[in-house]
Amino acid sequence: MSAEHRRAEGGALRLVAVGSQFAGVFAVTTLIGLWLDARLGTAPWLLIVGAIVGFAGATWMLIRALVESDTDEDEHR
Repeated sequence: MSAEHRRAEGGALRLVAVGSQFAGVFAVTTLIGLWLDARLGTAPWLLIVGAIVGFAGATWMLIRALVESDTDEDEHR
């Protein structure tokens, strides 16, 4: 297996990991908001807050991962 092929494979795995993290963070914060709404009787406000916080956090992680990936690529050139 060539070095270029291994690098491409590693990049693909990194994208899968980033996508999984995005979905996981979003899902967990949304579910926490849903659970809190059920416990506190505040539906749907904490669900909405959880979804917004999860989306913002997941987007921040995605941007950070892409910037790190870009700098890693620049170092290999």
